[in-house]
Amino acid sequence: MKAIIRPIVFAILGFCWPGIASINAQTAADYFNQGNAKYGTKDYDGAITAYDEAIRLNPNDGNPFANRGAAKKAKGDLDGAIADETEAIRLNPQNGIAFMNRGVYRNAKGDADGSIADESEAIRLMPTEAKAYNDRAIAKVAKGYLDSAIADYDEAIRLNPQYAHAYNDRAIARNTKGDHDQAIADYNEAIRLNPQYAHAYDGRAEAKSAKGDLDGAIADENEAIRIDPNYVKSFLNRGAYKISKGDFAGAIADETEAIRLDPGSSDAYFNRGLSKNSKSDANGAIADYLQAVRLAPDDSTAYNSAAWIWAASSDEKVRNGPKAVEFARKACELTGWKDANAIDTLAAACAEAGNFDEAVKWETKYLESKPSKKDEDGARSRLSLYRQNKPYHETGRSS
Repeated sequence: MKAIIRPIVFAILGFCWPGIASINAQTAADYFNQGNAKYGTKDYDGAITAYDEAIRLNPNDGNPFANRGAAKKAKGDLDGAIADETEAIRLNPQNGIAFMNRGVYRNAKGDADGSIADESEAIRLMPTEAKAYNDRAIAKVAKGYLDSAIADYDEAIRLNPQYAHAYNDRAIARNTKGDHDQAIADYNEAIRLNPQYAHAYDGRAEAKSAKGDLDGAIADENEAIRIDPNYVKSFLNRGAYKISKGDFAGAIADETEAIRLDPGSSDAYFNRGLSKNSKSDANGAIADYLQAVRLAPDDSTAYNSAAWIWAASSDEKVRNGPKAVEFARKACELTGWKDANAIDTLAAACAEAGNFDEAVKWETKYLESKPSKKDEDGARSRLSLYRQNKPYHETGRSS
């Protein structure tokens, strides 16, 4: 799962002229403070308007640009935020917070290299700023530089031993490395420092799940949801853990709630489709897989899963050979013809469509991937059917 990036401490916390914003603000400083006040109440449009006036009155001060960038980021305007931080830096190349903020925004845009460069400059300008080390580490994780990222997290924690986010983020890196025990230890510390840290409970659940402790994982997701009933990721993950435990009704309930909270979650539709298929609701499963495909057209898994049902369902009314072939081929194309499961599905689809020579070809190709003994035995049974010009239908397998 992708790491959840913690909330950002924006430049607005770093710059403030003394005094209270006046309703009849006239000076650049007044408008700047007014923008800060509006930002503090999450009135980002109002904040941007106030910063606009501060900039109009004093276009050579970088601070309103930096804080306007934070407000734009809060509204999802990453390009505008980066442009404002860039101008703040042009006006004051010693503005470490502007570098730090721009680094965060660049990482959010997928520019991890640019983020690392900005955070490194922020560290040069502010060598005791723990957040800059933490932000650089997040970008390093995005690049796969896990050991270097952990070293940055170590430094962030050394500089600020009460930094719950750094413990949480170091845990993500450790969990990604497969060091689940140390990850759990870091999550424990993050939770000790901030008992209301829903993301840390969710992360600890992932580490526990990786160790096979599904009950512990579900308990942590329960707590995360109690703290934040709108936390989509915890519903999504709890549903996945329930699937692993065979609680398909519970999984459907969780994934349905995840969809209610985030109708654009392809993962939630996919997981709900898995659960519906496991409860013999093939049509409901296909409907969810199709929605997952619409939301994430480059994700092969939903294509493959829909294709398998169309190819192998025991219900003649559900089976659709041509659609199975279409979707199975798409799954193979998306995976560069390197995913053995997609190739296995294509073989079943070709058989259902009546093209048994192709079915034999692809099932043979699947066997070349050296599957497990159990999967190999199943594949050889299917291959035998295809050689007899018979399709393969099975109700017990979901994909």
